[in-house]
This record gives sequence, C-alpha cells and structure tokens, in this order.
Amino acid sequence: MSSEVTEKEINDFLLGLYFDLNEGFEMSAIKRAYRDFNRTLKKFPTEEVLRNNLRNNWIEVLRYKIDELLNHRFENQEEFTLWHQGTCYEIRKANDYELSQGQAQKWLNMTLKYLFVFGENRVPGINMNYKFFHIPIDNIIMNKLEKLGIKKFDKAWSQIPDYDSYYNYQKEFRKLFPNRIPMDVEFELFNGRNG
Repeated sequence: MSSEVTEKEINDFLLGLYFDLNEGFEMSAIKRAYRDFNRTLKKFPTEEVLRNNLRNNWIEVLRYKIDELLNHRFENQEEFTLWHQGTCYEIRKANDYELSQGQAQKWLNMTLKYLFVFGENRVPGINMNYKFFHIPIDNIIMNKLEKLGIKKFDKAWSQIPDYDSYYNYQKEFRKLFPNRIPMDVEFELFNGRNG
C-alpha cells in the first residue's frame, strides 16, 4: 500500500512549522519577516502595550501596501521601485520610533519573499510583479556578494541610513546578473548555489 498524502499536504505541513498561518498568508509573512529583523531594534520600548502599538502601526502600513501590490501590475522596474521607496518611507514614518532604511527594506523584502514562497495559489497576484522584487539585504547576502565583487556597506545592513544607499546596492546586484530575475539569484545564493 502506498501513501495517499499529497504534495500540497506535505507543503502545508512544512509551511505550518515555520509560519503561524492562523491569520492568513499575508499576516503570517509580515509577522515572520518582522522576526527576521526585530533583534536589530535598539532602545525598543520594554512595555508590552507600547511595543504592540508600534508593531501594529507598522503592520497596518505593510498590509495596505501588500494589498496594493497584489492588485496592481507594475509596468517596469522604475514604477515598482517608486512603490517600494514609498512603502519603505511609510513604514519608517508610521511611528515616532523610526526604523532605518535597512530595517524597513528587510521587513518589506522578506515579506515579499515569503509571500512568493507561499505561491500564487495561496496568494493570488504575488507572481505578477515578482520579476521586479528587490533582494533582501542582510549579512548572508552581503558576504556572498562581496566574494563576487560588490562592496559591503560600511555599517551593518540594519543601519543602512537612506534609500539612495540601499538602491545603489540593488543596482550593483542587477549589473552583476543583468539577464536574471534578482530574486531567482537571491534564492540560489541563499541556498548555497552560485557563490
């Protein structure tokens, strides 16, 4: 007798190990991506109510902007990047506690990566703009790209101060892999291939 467990059931099991799917795929991606950078929050309030208010304000911005992305086909990289820049700005300015550009890009870019991993069937519209997504910048990627000739930031990724510095790094990455979808390359690099 052979198993009747489907590939979808196996994938759902694996996703459930890593993501809290109780609030849906968008919220689980946003909250999981928050965990990818929250250790870099300096002098973050210790009072739970204040922390929750800050997080909830940021999350509301992200939810709105993700819904916008899922329902709009960007014409080109420039249009997507303007959306991305505006989204990072809105996240950063959603509270008195201001995130750095490095923190905002990590949260946004990882959220998009996780939504893509969930797939078009679970997150309708996620594939539509995938070719324009920016790579998440973190230590793993910076170390791999440094070996390929892209200079690291002088500071930690979480301290990238402004959008121009951030986007110049994205452009250097795109020059290195001119005819590839950036996130495809990022998946390969992160998984240990191609560098």
